[in-house]
Amino acid sequence: MTKLLGVVLIGVSASLVAEPLLDPTKPINPELNSKSTHETSEQVLILDAVFISDTMQQAVINGINYRVGAQVGQMYIEQITPEFVALRKDQQVTKLFISNVTIKKDSNHVF
Repeated sequence: MTKLLGVVLIGVSASLVAEPLLDPTKPINPELNSKSTHETSEQVLILDAVFISDTMQQAVINGINYRVGAQVGQMYIEQITPEFVALRKDQQVTKLFISNVTIKKDSNHVF
């Protein structure tokens, strides 16, 4: 019985060694995880914040800072206001509105 057990264990270990090692950080099926350019161009844009001062207008969209004229996907930022950000693609204008939760700070007063 010991010989039989030894042969089975050798057979099992040989089959385990024959398989290539897989990188655990890579997707199992990369074709399923990759997005087409069509899907990427229709990414949902979320206006996170707007910062406006006398010298600067800045919008945070999907966690990234942008200024007027910057490209976001296939659109360009045309206008930044305290209420919305206007993005243009060809002749179409899309407005992103900030959520109802706002924190306004007067730059002349510190709190």
